[in-house]
Amino acid sequence: MDFKRIECIFLLVFVAINIFLFVEIFQAPKLLNGGHTVNVQNNDLKNEIIADNITLPKISDEQGEGYYLATKEGHSWISKAKEQLSNNCTIVSSKDTDAIIVNLNKPVDLGNNKNKTLSNIKSFVLNTRNVYQGGKYKYIDSTADKSTYIFAQKSKYGLVTENHSQLSIVVKNNHIVSYMQYYVAPLNTLREKQATISSQAAIDALYTYSELPNNSHVLWISFVYSKLITTRGSIIFIPTWLVAIQNSNNKFTIFKRVNAFSGNVMTIDNEEDKGYIK
Repeated sequence: MDFKRIECIFLLVFVAINIFLFVEIFQAPKLLNGGHTVNVQNNDLKNEIIADNITLPKISDEQGEGYYLATKEGHSWISKAKEQLSNNCTIVSSKDTDAIIVNLNKPVDLGNNKNKTLSNIKSFVLNTRNVYQGGKYKYIDSTADKSTYIFAQKSKYGLVTENHSQLSIVVKNNHIVSYMQYYVAPLNTLREKQATISSQAAIDALYTYSELPNNSHVLWISFVYSKLITTRGSIIFIPTWLVAIQNSNNKFTIFKRVNAFSGNVMTIDNEEDKGYIK
């Protein structure tokens, strides 16, 4: 057999192997992404979550949509707040932070009816003499000892649940004594609306990356906007799934955020988010 013929045979074999590999690679994603395979994987995860004694609230596999949002850093709102608020308070602010601390000279009595405590606090917040832009905040939850009532800032895109957009009402002996307020300027979209993952996918991501401990209880999961980064004087927010997870043994609650665009688990300061404890 001459050299030319051998070379030709090797070339044909090489081409055939490459065609075979190309077909295998091309078909593989279809097999992995096929509905049957995905359903099997989802069912496996659900069974594993149940086996690990992790309880979940009502969640959905329905996808949603969201935006990249941006706002400018700034303290201009603080001077407006000082002008608006009544004289029945002492306002403390610093150039190093975009928050104000308001100490009431005369604490506000919430009454003896415990069932009306929250509604009375909400009425206090809505009064423009008490809280700057109070109508733009929504009650989230209070700490376990009911000493701090947390409000998150509303936007037309959804709640912004970050320290930079939070209102914390401090209650002592059934009286409002002070509060700390952050305020985010109006948000603007940076890109067109994009698809977001479902709450089910967010839970699956947490479990897959070992962020859901055994014997835990997911108290709630909410679609909110969270700070991604600060750059060139602007704060960028993205849609996230905020998840409250309680240890069934010691009742300690931690918080996890999942990027609703990518499905990645985000770094979170649980001390900063402790106000969301139910």
